[in-house]
Amino acid sequence: KYCTGDGLDLGPGPWKLRQSAIGIDWKRWNEDINIQGSIAELIWFRDAVFDYIFSSHALEDMEDWQSTLNDWLRVIKPSGYLVLYMPHKDRYDGENPGHKHEFDGNEIVEFLRDRAELLERDDIGYSFYLVFRKL
Repeated sequence: KYCTGDGLDLGPGPWKLRQSAIGIDWKRWNEDINIQGSIAELIWFRDAVFDYIFSSHALEDMEDWQSTLNDWLRVIKPSGYLVLYMPHKDRYDGENPGHKHEFDGNEIVEFLRDRAELLERDDIGYSFYLVFRKL
């Protein structure tokens, strides 16, 4: 329900959440990937142009997750949505040694507290999701 309008799917692998989203990934898995490149900086886009960003299991791969989130927020319109889905550090148990960070969500909520309102939070299995509305 949060991913409507113009949006980005960052790090979707071969399956985007919505066909209408712009998919950006480091690898061109298939024709659904619109831009092959890093999702750490969204250099292709002006400020405040998207209604939402959806990212599943990608933020933990970013070297500097704070700078990455800052840039993601930059391209979201005021009152737009940031939807993050990621492995929970207490349940994932280091199954992917390529992850640069492990999260439980609290650090992200705290980092965004002055710039985004937390709307939903849920733990689902080994993963969790957070939904923010940009202030």
